[in-house]
Amino acid sequence: MCSSDTTDRLARDLAVPGRCRGAALARWAELCRARFGDAALVRVRDRLRAAGRDLPDAAGRDLPDAPPKDAWYPVGVQLVLTAAIIDECLGGDEGALAPIVIEDVQAGLPRVAAIFLRTAGPGPVLARARQLHAHLYDIGHVDATTRSGGATVHYEGAALFVHPIWRLLQRCAYRGLVQLAGRELLSLDEATPSDAGWRVDLVWR
Repeated sequence: MCSSDTTDRLARDLAVPGRCRGAALARWAELCRARFGDAALVRVRDRLRAAGRDLPDAAGRDLPDAPPKDAWYPVGVQLVLTAAIIDECLGGDEGALAPIVIEDVQAGLPRVAAIFLRTAGPGPVLARARQLHAHLYDIGHVDATTRSGGATVHYEGAALFVHPIWRLLQRCAYRGLVQLAGRELLSLDEATPSDAGWRVDLVWR
């Protein structure tokens, strides 16, 4: 069972303004069950339902096992799911999340996309950060500047961008992108220039 403090925290996370596409939630239940078992999936589900108990929108309580990629969900669902998996499946170890995310993305990456990443590197993907963000989220905006062996991506205009769980997910995604492109990540520096902004600077070789 969740403690009242944990339930309250997850409820606040679920109420963060904004929506994300089902693509950002992927096959979350299948992956959770495959990695951690049925009992772990039940615990994660319990967290999600407890967090959404007072919300009029049922998305937090009854999220499909495999959300449709183009459907919209409260962005807080992504935060609650991530926090629940860290707490219930990883023993609270945030550092254990990145290898799992990268492995799952690699397993589901189409062969053509994998070849493109290896050939082109992370730069062309990061150059499209504005469009990719707008497809996945309906809040805030993103600007990206790429250069040889690096990129700077600036997020602005949404409280989501300063949420620690969301930033953790983005760091995992950036590390995974560089790794899947066959490059070595030399540095990942981040800053919070405002109460609704986040900036990340990447260097690879």
